[in-house]
Amino acid sequence: MISLKPGILVAAVAVVGMGFGSGASAATTSCSSTIQFNVDDVVGVGGTNDGCAVGSTNQVKNNPAPGTINPDTPFGFGDWIYAGKQNIAGAAESGTVDIGFSYTGGANGGTWAINGALAAFSNLMIVQKGGGGNIDPDNWVAYLFNGPFNTSGDVVSAFVNANNGGVAGISNVSAWVRGPCQPGSFGCGPNTSPPPVPVPAGLPLMLTVIGVGAYMRKRARKSA
Repeated sequence: MISLKPGILVAAVAVVGMGFGSGASAATTSCSSTIQFNVDDVVGVGGTNDGCAVGSTNQVKNNPAPGTINPDTPFGFGDWIYAGKQNIAGAAESGTVDIGFSYTGGANGGTWAINGALAAFSNLMIVQKGGGGNIDPDNWVAYLFNGPFNTSGDVVSAFVNANNGGVAGISNVSAWVRGPCQPGSFGCGPNTSPPPVPVPAGLPLMLTVIGVGAYMRKRARKSA
């Protein structure tokens, strides 16, 4: 059984507003208690999450910009960075950043995992998209995790067949991250090389002047 732990409060200014790390934003709706913990951060017993929200569309797309996630500002943030997707009946998709996201399982559930350097990010979000048809909820469902993060957890379909009350399958599972990390910077995505130390613009000229001065003094001593 998934247990509840107190959410970690997160306050941040987003691209389109300000929000907190649990609950839903104005563009999303809160999850029902029956699906609130259908994605957690421990494989097996004992996992939890820091929030659950239902989006305003059934599409999960990063392109064309701004995509279908950030306009809803899930959990009060509109600066989520796409970190990959696993289609249940198709191939995996790479994200804007690489955190080694994967989903193993089927349409009714499975496990998610990451192996990237997430220390640079403040938040992780796992999103389920339903397979379509007469399902409830009929839009994507997002689950929030505030850092520091565990590296894997359970996924159970959040969708119900509205005709017979049975489980409705997941179409895809995707990962999103946000925080101070900028794509392409050290620790963010595939770039694992330390950033170069910036050199002041005038330093090369200054070193040249010092070198010329030392050379001239040396010549003056020899000719004396």
